[in-house]
Amino acid sequence: MPFLLVLCPPQDSSITASESAATIIHVAADGNDAWAGRLERPDMDVGDGPVATIGRAVELAAQLPAETSRVEIVIQPGEYSLESPVAIAGTDKSLPPLVIRAAVPGKVRVSGGRRLTSWQPVADPDVKARLAEEVRDRIRQTSLKDLGITDFGSPGGGGLELFFDDQPMTLARWPDEGFTHIADI
Repeated sequence: MPFLLVLCPPQDSSITASESAATIIHVAADGNDAWAGRLERPDMDVGDGPVATIGRAVELAAQLPAETSRVEIVIQPGEYSLESPVAIAGTDKSLPPLVIRAAVPGKVRVSGGRRLTSWQPVADPDVKARLAEEVRDRIRQTSLKDLGITDFGSPGGGGLELFFDDQPMTLARWPDEGFTHIADI
């Protein structure tokens, strides 16, 4: 005899059938990589909450049992800087299907760049003398070495970009337009 089975979750339920099957690991800017990542928000009473980095969330996903059906890494709104690449492939075992998503679409920014701080006016008189007088007081500098940036890559390798107010800046060059001839080398 044929039969029909209909499952109707309560109307106020916020968990769908597909979400209930997933193991969810939470990432938040106020998280801690020593935590398990199973809680959406920090809970100081239990000393647990979301992890702080996407890399740690991927590591936790790789540690799950092989029979885990699916993993979702849910990233809370905020800005996240990657200090190193996040490796998803090449783990000792196969990962279950993995989804990395924003908790609120459009509110998560992941950047492989670094935020530069400590901008100062140019103080070196020799450098200032090489600058046009009308711009000398508008030029700022910072020490990448003091910010812990020591690997600049190769000049031809790309990736050397500077953004200000979410706009790419033009890298310094000479001449500003056209080209120049070199008489002798």
